[in-house]
Amino acid sequence: MPTTSTIIGYVASGLVLTTFWTNDMRRLRMLAILSNIAFISYGALVWLPPVLGLHLLLLPLNTARLMRASKTPPEGRSPPPSKVAMFPDLIRRIAAR
Repeated sequence: MPTTSTIIGYVASGLVLTTFWTNDMRRLRMLAILSNIAFISYGALVWLPPVLGLHLLLLPLNTARLMRASKTPPEGRSPPPSKVAMFPDLIRRIAAR
């Protein structure tokens, strides 16, 4: 019968594998955060300091990247043009008259 730590290890590995199938950056980061949490649990239960340390470092990195990705528009959509970005085009149009 598999132990709790073995099950957590397989779940963590499965989550990492799943990240390779996703194309959406937000979904990838969410899966990466879940895998970090699972690997932190696994590393603490089995006492694997390299695994535990790595995922303790990756968790805040993935969280910060997810927060940054949440502030940008979804892939395929462009943000509305800013007035600053439109200014050079406006000058060109006026000069062409």
